[in-house]
Amino acid sequence: MNAEKTDAPRAVIVISSHVARGSVGNRAAVFALETLGFPVWAVPTV
Repeated sequence: MNAEKTDAPRAVIVISSHVARGSVGNRAAVFALETLGFPVWAVPTV
C-alpha cells in the first residue's frame, strides 16, 4: 500500500436547496466551506 500524504484539501459536494435571494441554504454552506479553504462543488436542488 502507498502511504503518500497529500496536503491538498479534498473537494466537498454540497447538496442543498437553492435560494434566489439571501444568504441561506446552499449559498451559506458554500461560503462557509470556501472561507475555510475547501474546494466546493455546489449541487442546487429545488
